[in-house]
Amino acid sequence: MFNRTIRWLGLATGLAMVSIAPAQAETTIEVLHAWPGDHGNYQPLADAFMKAHPGVRVEFRVSPPDYNEANLVVTRNAMTGNLPDVYFSGFSVLRPLVTTLKSRGQAVPLTPFIGAESKEWLEQNYSPAILSLGQVDGVQYGIPFNASTPIVYYNADLVKKAGADPDHFPSDWEGVIALARKINALGGDVRGMNYSVGSVESDWLWQAAILERGGAMLTKDEKAVGYDNILGLETLRFLRHIAEAADMDVATSQNSYKELFFAGKLGFYITSPSSVRSFMQTIGDRFAMRTAPYPLTDRVSGAFLRVEMRR
Repeated sequence: MFNRTIRWLGLATGLAMVSIAPAQAETTIEVLHAWPGDHGNYQPLADAFMKAHPGVRVEFRVSPPDYNEANLVVTRNAMTGNLPDVYFSGFSVLRPLVTTLKSRGQAVPLTPFIGAESKEWLEQNYSPAILSLGQVDGVQYGIPFNASTPIVYYNADLVKKAGADPDHFPSDWEGVIALARKINALGGDVRGMNYSVGSVESDWLWQAAILERGGAMLTKDEKAVGYDNILGLETLRFLRHIAEAADMDVATSQNSYKELFFAGKLGFYITSPSSVRSFMQTIGDRFAMRTAPYPLTDRVSGAFLRVEMRR
């Protein structure tokens, strides 16, 4: 039933889930997702699926460190005829992957599978806007699974110690910078913030910096860089402004800042909401961790969602 074409593409905004008819003999589905630390999100889904379909076994391949590397793995698999049956792709890199696989006849649209479900199922689970994230040239190749947009993780205790209100975290960049400077002023080995676009393996935070200003990574015809303009230059100048004004290192790895944050020595930093659970478990009761929405420079055209939690 499953040959080495990608039957379903999941996005970092998505998972394509399709019911499978009971198999006469055990069928194995090989699944690939990026970010090894996120495996805890996937295994329970596989366990539930196998319980509902006893004749199907779900096996996970070794997870690449990020979406860009995962796409390279899938591209190599395409050339060797060893593609996974299910792949969770990042939304930002879906189009080039589908374009590559489609030309080889190795990407299968989800439309027939979705059409086999009831209208009520579709309406209850997905809006047209959400489904559009998994489309390439109007064809459905993925179904959204989770939305991973940058958010601010902050130490409410340090914010309060710096004289600010942890219940009203700044919503604009200048307010964020001002708070970082207040936390820096506490002295010792306490640092204010980290927002380094080079702190993760991919260009995800750089994309955030461009998109939240209403910019684009590519031109509309996808033949040129979309930020080779005044907006791109202003973004670079702004990132330099943050680093200088907040006395922030820009070349330190994200792991170093995680350790600093976990130790209660970093006021706040910006990363994916996928880490909320692991952060809460690691920090425990050492301090009050909260998150705040990612600041938008352009509140009209900025492309990022608003995510916030309290603890």
